[in-house]
Amino acid sequence: MKELLHPWIRELCIGHRIVFHSAGGWRSGMNPDQRETLRQALRHTRERIAALEFSACDKDEVRELMDRVESEIEGSHPNNSVVAGFLNSIARSLRTEPAAHKVCAELDAAMRQAGIPTTWETLP
Repeated sequence: MKELLHPWIRELCIGHRIVFHSAGGWRSGMNPDQRETLRQALRHTRERIAALEFSACDKDEVRELMDRVESEIEGSHPNNSVVAGFLNSIARSLRTEPAAHKVCAELDAAMRQAGIPTTWETLP
């Protein structure tokens, strides 16, 4: 499969330890430090959600997204697209809460450290 990729894409993939799975899309070889950074950011997010003043329904939705991210990063080859989508959704949900700005910044830093694209600030 590597031979079918354009040389600069192949170099990018090898440099970032990304592999292509025909059934699952682009997946990352996240190292243990990157996974732990994401886990820690999710733990802090869970702790802060309890103190935030938005509906219980919204809190449950954010918790559900966090559960899905945790399941994905525990896998042997986490799907970066899935992780990025869920983490950016979490940050977008929290960004309007002044008390959650620190949590959003921590999620953003963890995503960047893990090589996950951040779009939560630019998308509606």
